[in-house]
Amino acid sequence: LSIRRQRQMCIRDRVERMPEERLRNTLTFLLHGKQPFIERLARCIRDPNWRVQEFGRSGVQEVYGWVNSDEIPICNERTLKSMRWLGLPVRVLG
Repeated sequence: LSIRRQRQMCIRDRVERMPEERLRNTLTFLLHGKQPFIERLARCIRDPNWRVQEFGRSGVQEVYGWVNSDEIPICNERTLKSMRWLGLPVRVLG
């Protein structure tokens, strides 16, 4: 197996072992919580009580962007690299 395929299988195994309720609670908090969205994003990225293993900054931002695309554009590392390539000033918080 390729290294990439091994990594994908490892991530899938970790997610499958994660308690379904924890994943559901984190996604519900991220997408529908009452706090400002930037606080929810930060907590889902950094707070061990909300963070989902193997689901980093780009994943959290991308899920939030897909669901709330009318309010917040999808943003991940590739988006940021593209913006920098276009010469736009990009500042990453946190």
